Amino acid sequence: MNTIELQLRRMERIQAINYELINNRSREEVLHQIAQIAAELLDCEFVSILLLDEPSNTLRFVVATLNQDRLFNIPVPMESIAGTVFNSNEPLILQDAQADPRYFSEIDKSFNYPAHTLIVLPLKFRDRKIGVLEAGNKRNGQLFDETDVQSLTAIAAQATIAIENARLYQQAQDEIAERIKVEEELRRHRDHLEELVKERTAEVHRLAITDPLITDVFNRRHLMVLGNQALNQAQRYHHPLAAIMLDIDYFKQVNDTYGHAIGDETLRKLADQLRADLRSTDILGRYGGEEFVILMPETDLQTAYESAERLLVFAYCGSALQKTSSDLQQASAWQSWITPASKQLTT
Repeated sequence: MNTIELQLRRMERIQAINYELINNRSREEVLHQIAQIAAELLDCEFVSILLLDEPSNTLRFVVATLNQDRLFNIPVPMESIAGTVFNSNEPLILQDAQADPRYFSEIDKSFNYPAHTLIVLPLKFRDRKIGVLEAGNKRNGQLFDETDVQSLTAIAAQATIAIENARLYQQAQDEIAERIKVEEELRRHRDHLEELVKERTAEVHRLAITDPLITDVFNRRHLMVLGNQALNQAQRYHHPLAAIMLDIDYFKQVNDTYGHAIGDETLRKLADQLRADLRSTDILGRYGGEEFVILMPETDLQTAYESAERLLVFAYCGSALQKTSSDLQQASAWQSWITPASKQLTT
């Protein structure tokens, strides 16, 4: 094969590398293809690509046509031939590599495969050094020449593009992953804040509608709201609605004799006993002082009396009960039942 034919063949093979790059194959596949084509064009026994490992400041094999997997575990120091080319950014041709004092013999010891003739080219993207490309042991006892250097230089340029594309792709993937991580963290933080807002809102609402002294018992204002709603519902559908009002006998004496702390505890105990005996649909509220009101939807007069008597026995307290279903249609507001009852309790 004459020189022109050889150059044309090499150009075709280099174009094949361009095809591999255009088709966006993985970095490992492209670099492996580059190494195979380089070994074929230069008619040599092995081609390797080594990249800088910044943490250790050594060169590491990423592709090799021989002993590929085993080479990956061997760091190549900067004092080696490859390290010298990396630092100087100048290509190097050695016709007797073993005679060079920078020759890294660790590979020979590990694989019993010495390098004789050697070409090493720097891999550089703009001003950033990234590694070296080396080809070794020209077949049939031949020596490397400038034509080989030119061909390998063209291949090195393609390798650099593949490596840089892979780096940019990985950088983009890392940035996307980091963005997703940040967005997920922000979402969790937002969800946490929303949950806190819900909890605080629920707590504020609970405090607004319940008695400040007795937990889970409605205060007078909210009791009035619920009472009006219950009355409107009963009037609209012509259903019975009962109201019971009760208080603690001699409660002032409890406060005067044992103190207000015991009085407060007495109110809490009464509320607990009432809740335990009432239905889930019944409405319990503190009307004021030691007075409590119970609203009982879907409850007729007789049932309300029976419930009041049961509560009397259960809670040991005085009570007053106003008429319910027969008066519902005539009552303009449910509070009209409570006022007479409250007066009766205090007389």
